[in-house]
Amino acid sequence: MSRLQRSSRYFLEHLLPREALQPAEREQLDRALRGSDPELERALALELAERLVARGVYARDGGGDYVFARAGERYRLVLRRALGAPTAERRAAPPPPAAAAIPLPEPPLERLREVLAVLRLHGRQPGILSGLGRLLAALGRWYPSSGATLYHFQDLEDGDSLPGLLPLEPDTLAAGHPFHRALAGSGLLALAADAPGQGSFPAAGAATREGHWLLLPLRLPSEDGSLPWGLLELRLPPGPLPASLPAELGLLGEALSELVHNHRVLAGVVYVDGLTQVYNRSFLDLQLPVEVERATRNSESLAMLVVDLDDFKQINDRHGHEAGDGVLREFGGLLQRTLRRVDLVFRFGGEEFVVLLPRLDEESALRAAERLRLAVAEG
Repeated sequence: MSRLQRSSRYFLEHLLPREALQPAEREQLDRALRGSDPELERALALELAERLVARGVYARDGGGDYVFARAGERYRLVLRRALGAPTAERRAAPPPPAAAAIPLPEPPLERLREVLAVLRLHGRQPGILSGLGRLLAALGRWYPSSGATLYHFQDLEDGDSLPGLLPLEPDTLAAGHPFHRALAGSGLLALAADAPGQGSFPAAGAATREGHWLLLPLRLPSEDGSLPWGLLELRLPPGPLPASLPAELGLLGEALSELVHNHRVLAGVVYVDGLTQVYNRSFLDLQLPVEVERATRNSESLAMLVVDLDDFKQINDRHGHEAGDGVLREFGGLLQRTLRRVDLVFRFGGEEFVVLLPRLDEESALRAAERLRLAVAEG
């Protein structure tokens, strides 16, 4: 039984077969999902599930599970307990003695909600570092005595970072380093804190020789199956590991990878000009203040080029807009091929482009502009 199956909203959204509901029931379901009343959602989930039992779509066994025979799935009757209708087994369970009472850990469902809140979009997509930072902060709240480092193998946002996030090139690791073992596997690798190799790569802070050393590979889907993009390193103090730790770290690892994946997909859809495949004006509006603040904070130069194609209207008038689009596509590619990888190219509008040149002073920026002019003349 997964955590998601404990959520009445998930039950309503994903587990109820809509084709088995009557039109009035589907309207009732849609109204509930458009709202945000958890009690209403729990009550409706139980009501619709019982109706499907009466129609033979679901069966209910003696253990309180709903059985959906067609899909071969079984759903725990957590909804009934949430509504104050405990099963006989729950009623029979005596309360713990007052003297033996201990603080309960944070409910797993709350941790799931915390992770989902980071992945949920609100208005414009925030920088990826903000989301990664919030997930790492969540890990610190789950395990207050832990120390975590997130190593990434690919650029996330050039020229910036945050505590607990470090770039790493796997090929620079010594042969036999435990990171290699972790990346070769697909799950959590647990090692003693004094395992060989633990000090051969500088982690965040001083490496401890006591407690637990945990490594979780992070992967993105690709045509070849999966592509490693990072590694989560967690250090815990001595003592028994929480039984829920593998599942919770798995949830966190999936959320970290999903955040990176979503950021790349959204950046390609929202912030890239569809014709020229360079960044668009919307991304310039977001990125320019970031680059100015970064240059100011690091006492570095920042140059900007405004590039315009002369007499471009004549191309459209004489040869048609399709030919003009081809010129813009070629020019966007030429900009990217001619400039540095760290330079940011934006289509400002029509035949106008803007280029941000981090860490270049006026003289160096003029040389870059002249190099670009010559590339256009020779092309």
